[in-house]
Amino acid sequence: MVVTVKIDGRLVLLTAIYLSIGIGALLLAFPDASIWVPSNSSELASWFQAVGSLFAIAATWYIASSDRRERRENEHRLAALDASTMHAELWGALMSLGTLRTEMVKIYMSKDLSNINQLSPRLSEVRVRPLADQKNLSLVGASYLSEISEILRRLSVLKNDLSLFKFLKDLGDSVILFRLKESIECAAETEVLIAKASATLNDFAARQGIPLNYLH
Repeated sequence: MVVTVKIDGRLVLLTAIYLSIGIGALLLAFPDASIWVPSNSSELASWFQAVGSLFAIAATWYIASSDRRERRENEHRLAALDASTMHAELWGALMSLGTLRTEMVKIYMSKDLSNINQLSPRLSEVRVRPLADQKNLSLVGASYLSEISEILRRLSVLKNDLSLFKFLKDLGDSVILFRLKESIECAAETEVLIAKASATLNDFAARQGIPLNYLH
């Protein structure tokens, strides 16, 4: 990666001015300090070397500071790009979960349980990356990581609930419908969380100057 260092000419000029003022003030405050004023070419060279050393220290600090700032900006920009990609994935998961919930509501309203075992495979279409695959998005903030963690937990609960329907036949339709209603509520709450996490990603990407549809 090529790092471009930008030197602020105004900063260098101000440093030189303040340094001159400081030396002048010291000489006025301490008249005897005039003995420090170079009286020959050798002493003058030493003065220039000392002043040059001060400028070198200031320049080194400024370059290091600029490098850290640029590295931090690059990290945030890369995270914003990942946020845009993840936003698209969450939007897809939201659409898939909404479609699944609609099917669940239809079954619940019709009381026709003949297709209830088809719900569990449909949940595999709702894909949300685990936290381990979202390390770059830690810069988005703790709230986003908390939202994703809760989304993954609820999807896991929903998966377990839907997979149990085939084992509840002997308990009667009323029990299955009750559990189905709970699953519908869980899906709806998860949709809200996904929408909230998407908004968090959107805000982060916008602060980095990357539009929402950058990669989709």
